[in-house]
Amino acid sequence: MLFPRRGSQGKGKNWSSRFWGLVVLASFFAVGVVGAEAQVEVPLDTEAPAWMSNADALIRGSDWEGARAELLGLRRDHPQEPELWIRLAFVELQLGNPEAAVQASQQAYDVDPSHPDALLMLAQCQAQVGHGEISLELLEEGLQDRPEDRRLLELSTTLALGMQEWPKAAGLLRQLIRLYPEESAYWLDLGRLLLNSADVDGAVEAFRKAAELGADAALTQAMEGKAQLAAGRHELALDAFRRSNALRPNSDALGGEATVHFLRGERGLAIQTFRRAIDLAPEDADLRFNLGNVLVQTERFEEAEEAFRTSLRLDPQSPSAHLNLAVLLLNRFAVSEAEQHLRWATQLDPQLPKPYLHLGRIAGALYDYDSAIESYRRYRELVNSAPEESRIDTVITELRRLAEQSRAALARGEVHLLQLKVKSEELARDIIERVRRGEDFYVIAEQESELADVTGVDTGFLDPTAVSPLFRDAIERLGRGEMTPPIEAENGYYVFRRVE
Repeated sequence: MLFPRRGSQGKGKNWSSRFWGLVVLASFFAVGVVGAEAQVEVPLDTEAPAWMSNADALIRGSDWEGARAELLGLRRDHPQEPELWIRLAFVELQLGNPEAAVQASQQAYDVDPSHPDALLMLAQCQAQVGHGEISLELLEEGLQDRPEDRRLLELSTTLALGMQEWPKAAGLLRQLIRLYPEESAYWLDLGRLLLNSADVDGAVEAFRKAAELGADAALTQAMEGKAQLAAGRHELALDAFRRSNALRPNSDALGGEATVHFLRGERGLAIQTFRRAIDLAPEDADLRFNLGNVLVQTERFEEAEEAFRTSLRLDPQSPSAHLNLAVLLLNRFAVSEAEQHLRWATQLDPQLPKPYLHLGRIAGALYDYDSAIESYRRYRELVNSAPEESRIDTVITELRRLAEQSRAALARGEVHLLQLKVKSEELARDIIERVRRGEDFYVIAEQESELADVTGVDTGFLDPTAVSPLFRDAIERLGRGEMTPPIEAENGYYVFRRVE
């Protein structure tokens, strides 16, 4: 099987949150595909020359350092033997030296371009270092001479899948099916590919063919359920998932059942079923992610946060999980940590719009108008909605006005402060520490300050020389983002934070 099995419904778009306009995931039925790297194998010829036998024994025993030393020692006497360079490339990969492996496999290919294993090893090594296009070109050249070579076809298909070259991968799979029509794994992979390409009826047909040829019945029923779900045929999907679980309870089918329950508004049952799926596949990040989304919809935010954190522990490369966790953190005003997750999301998927929207909001709330404008501008480029684009244009215009106002005030020597007053020095110091840990000064002051309902938290711009002498020295020393220590006054303790 060319696709790896995954225990969940994959990532794409999630359900929306009523808090920060969160809309990030696309489906619970998408299937994952392999990466550009392939499983590297080295053929150990049982009829290899005697001078190779010691190296082969070391390789079979996984003594990679010993095998490397042995092969390097053989280079002088056998520099034109592609088998030596093929083995050396394999050993270098096991030792974590991919660039050295590319060099060795290139040497094997240069010595004998017609050697089938030399071509395969070079293609695999190029894929290992991220040169998927070069690898695929090499394999295509090999297929011109050997169009029915099974290993070339399988590796080409794996690489095409990893590079999301769907039409090419489908053509290669159909060639494999033509040559080996009774191989159920190829039909199963074709079904996964067609499902990933939104050809749901073709996917159903391929999954059924795989089942006829002896593929795992529980798996094929689960996959058929995903295809029916993708087509919006919820009852047919639920029937397929239940048939799968009747054969063998499995996380694919249980995750699918949970999704149908959610779509029917049966949120409690969806949560229970997702938890059953997780019991069978506790390391599945997608199931945790999808559970988190249902928990958000039922306002069980602490449980949802735990689910998203566990999903990220299992799959730190998920931009959607970073985004969803960030939204929950923003809702409880853990701004600093939320910002970190939003930035991770933009790094992992620069085309995901929502992180930029939230980063713009954070920067605007922190009076960093230039950063806010840049984030909103990026969001506007990615969002596909005329009304939203118009709304963001209005936001950017207002931010530019505020930025100009800020620059003029700063040029006059004024500073922009937030303030709070509490009864005890202990409470004031506790608030300062909370802000340093990432909480929002304004939000805390709104909750704790005795001034919140009197003069407010935001003082606006003011001339520091015009403030009370009691506060003047401390305020004049403040840099942007800094806070004063607690300042004792007659009726309590003050803390100021400079924001501009």
